[in-house]
Amino acid sequence: IDPAHYVNPLPHVLMLTAIVVSVSTFGVALALAIKIYQRYKTLEEDEILTRIRES
Repeated sequence: IDPAHYVNPLPHVLMLTAIVVSVSTFGVALALAIKIYQRYKTLEEDEILTRIRES
């Protein structure tokens, strides 16, 4: 078996892992944004902080 005829799979695995991690992170961030919007009816940080202080 000549190793020169084979490709190192490590870079491919690392790229696939990076893609999976970024998609998962985006999904969690989107879920948090949806929950915040459902509770406060806005995504404006100043408005949310004002409502938190008032309650």
